[in-house]
Amino acid sequence: MVKEEQMSKLTLGVVTIATNIYIDYWEAMVLSLESKFDENETCVVHVFTDQTEKARKIKRTLKKIRVEIYEIPPYGWPDATIRRYEIFTKFAEAIKEDVIMHLDADMIIVEDIFQDITELVQEKGICLVAHPGFWNNSPTLLNQVRFFLKNERAGQGSWEYRRNSTAFVRKELRKVYVCGGIWAGKRENFFKLTSELHLAVEADSKNSVMAIWHDESHLNKWASENEFHLLPPSFCFVNEYEHLSSLHPKVIAVTKKEKTR
Repeated sequence: MVKEEQMSKLTLGVVTIATNIYIDYWEAMVLSLESKFDENETCVVHVFTDQTEKARKIKRTLKKIRVEIYEIPPYGWPDATIRRYEIFTKFAEAIKEDVIMHLDADMIIVEDIFQDITELVQEKGICLVAHPGFWNNSPTLLNQVRFFLKNERAGQGSWEYRRNSTAFVRKELRKVYVCGGIWAGKRENFFKLTSELHLAVEADSKNSVMAIWHDESHLNKWASENEFHLLPPSFCFVNEYEHLSSLHPKVIAVTKKEKTR
């Protein structure tokens, strides 16, 4: 375990893509970070957006958290999500913090997670979060039928089952399904992961394939073959999910209207 005095010196970089209407979600997210993180914790938020002027206005309201703004095209859905590994890898040299955390724009921090994240990644290099939709939850009848038709006999999750995608996961490796909305790692581990998955997405694109759940499918392929520290869905809590009621939320995923995509 890392000593407390060493932990206090670690810095955290938060990377988020917030194009189009997602800049409004990002504003709520970064304000929640500002309200929960301690002044002694060094947190730098890196936002990738087409709404740079609005991002600068939000930045000026913050006192404890530093914000770095990077202009990208106005990607819509699913481009904004499937391109995240490419974008993060492209700007890696500009992101210098010890620990890097990807956080979707539509997340709200309800508890200070600085120490949780910076400490845990020191042990395994990468921290992933169990998907709230599949954690400790019995398969629905519809999913049971889907598993049967696809000859799936593995853990719950929206796994990529097509072999022509680089995100394909063999049945025997389909164990824990993780969410794409929040994950973190030591800087070198984080960008090694994004670089590998950027190449995987590129390979799919050259073959005119898009993974079934975009970036999340590729992240689960990586998780099926590598070691990492698994965090519970309290780090991606969904208020509407009754099966999460035993958990104490630390990060809440905002329920969005379909039109925001």
